[in-house]
Amino acid sequence: MVYTQLRRLSRRLGAPDFTGLTPAEVAAGVDFQIKRLEDSGRWKASLSGARDETHRLVTLYARAIYSPHAPESAEVDEVRWIWRKLRWQLWLILLAARSGDFSRK
Repeated sequence: MVYTQLRRLSRRLGAPDFTGLTPAEVAAGVDFQIKRLEDSGRWKASLSGARDETHRLVTLYARAIYSPHAPESAEVDEVRWIWRKLRWQLWLILLAARSGDFSRK
């Protein structure tokens, strides 16, 4: 469910999203959007850790999907904690993109 929400938000941010994307490719698309906004300077502090958290979230998702073992409860809790923080950061990016706050590179 969290991964689906991440993909939905990444699509709204303009990241590519089509059938067959790997979790790492989804993370790369989100990472690109975060970096664009960080580079503008204004939002850097608000986005602190967002890129690392995106990659951690996707890593945990990939492990849950491709591993023969179910995720441990600590990993499930970690996903919930990461998503609570990351979700507002991604919405911030979405709002900044809508307001034209991205630097044009």
